[in-house]
Amino acid sequence: MILFLAGLFLLLSHIYHSDFSFTIISNTYPTDSLKTSRTHELFKGDKITGLFIAKENNLGILMVRFDNLKRINDDVIRFRLKRQGSDSWYFEGDYSTKMMHSLSMYPFGFPEIADSKGKSFIVEIESLNGRPDNAIALDRENPTLMTKYKVSLGSIAHDTQSLVLFAQKKLVSSVTNFRLLEYSFAYFSPFFLYILRRLISRFVLAPLYKLIVYVQNNKAVKRYPLLHRLLTIYVPSHVIAKYSLIWIMLSLTIVDIFAIEAYSYVMMVFLLVTWYISLKEYSIVQLNYLHLGRIFLFIAPMLYIMQLHTQAQKTAAWACIFLLIGAVSALRTIKKSG
Repeated sequence: MILFLAGLFLLLSHIYHSDFSFTIISNTYPTDSLKTSRTHELFKGDKITGLFIAKENNLGILMVRFDNLKRINDDVIRFRLKRQGSDSWYFEGDYSTKMMHSLSMYPFGFPEIADSKGKSFIVEIESLNGRPDNAIALDRENPTLMTKYKVSLGSIAHDTQSLVLFAQKKLVSSVTNFRLLEYSFAYFSPFFLYILRRLISRFVLAPLYKLIVYVQNNKAVKRYPLLHRLLTIYVPSHVIAKYSLIWIMLSLTIVDIFAIEAYSYVMMVFLLVTWYISLKEYSIVQLNYLHLGRIFLFIAPMLYIMQLHTQAQKTAAWACIFLLIGAVSALRTIKKSG
């Protein structure tokens, strides 16, 4: 139950931070919703243009996925928005590209449009100073464009029908968000893996334990000393049970590195606490953590060479954590023995 509640908390926290509020509804649009005058980097005067139809009222945020080409760019882009057919821009603002990253969509906020539902809008993004090696590009990863609509809390708090309708739209908005599904899998993976471990313990480890005990006590096996030694020393059932937790924790750590693209400090703290529990409750020796640290430290530069920079950074971070835990555990062991 604790793991399920922890996963639910992480998921709700992610929804809140990604939508900026629980009362915001998001809608995504296909990659062809935005077009560029240049296929790659946006140089000075190049534009991103698009046409979309608002699906709800109170349109107030428009998010676009950019590619910073793995560098910090010192360009300025001009964002414009207006209704189709209007002679003047409804909103216009200049934004620095220094804070635009490839891992997340950049939000453009503007005064809410109360009657936006069903209306067509034109969006235009122009580079003011872009030049070679100092420009961003439009990321074609789906979704490229996302709109967000603010629902008044007062309008749904006292109207059951409006509350149910909002809940349905919020659910559809969340379920159709593939990114959110990925994060949901990652956040609930501790709970799923716990259930999996219980099932493995009951239907795999328990029968395996009985089989091992039977074979160990079998007179026919005792006639072969090498086989008996292998079963009694190298395949004890308690070792299988104890180290199954390590495999679960390693799986969760790998999920954090590869499935969750952006840094999730809440997820990292949760994993750290679980690793600490495994250290305390299962007496996992510090040597295992030192080995894990060395392995992750070896893998990190390989990921960087493969252009998986974020995964390389997170792997290096976990390597440092494992090495630190191993070193602290070693010092505590030396202190106790001394």
